[in-house]
Amino acid sequence: MNACSIKCSLHRRRYRWTRPSLGAASPAVRETCANKVSEQTRLQRTLLWIMGSGSGLNGLWMLFSPASWYASIPGVDQTGSLNEHFVRDVGISYLAAAVGLLFTAARPRQAFPAMLVVTSLLGLHALMHLWEFVAGHGEMNQLAIDFPGVILPAIICSWITITLARASD
Repeated sequence: MNACSIKCSLHRRRYRWTRPSLGAASPAVRETCANKVSEQTRLQRTLLWIMGSGSGLNGLWMLFSPASWYASIPGVDQTGSLNEHFVRDVGISYLAAAVGLLFTAARPRQAFPAMLVVTSLLGLHALMHLWEFVAGHGEMNQLAIDFPGVILPAIICSWITITLARASD
């Protein structure tokens, strides 16, 4: 364990989104820790911008062209016939998630409550997809199709929400 790990572990609650106060640590240790914080923060914010934009575009597509969305997304047609009203309702949920993701990217220190709601929405959606697979209602290929657009965003949001929770303590 290097000096940065030891010093940063003492300040773990503030480590992720803010620069930790390292007290009497050497300038080299402070600089190394600050760089690690900056790299992780930059990665998380980039992921938030990407997911927020994707969620927003998906929501708009669902809202304004539900039939096109239904026909274009693999596996959706296997869940039943098109219900445009329902697709639009879900599109509104994706737009709300986009607002929370983009707000978190822009103002992470103030965004824990918004990110908690977004993570709940995306996480429960991912758990429902996993449950359908476990219960025998889906095939492995559908789970592979769902992973990048449903399950991975929930995992990333959970990681970021945990980071924000630690930072807000």
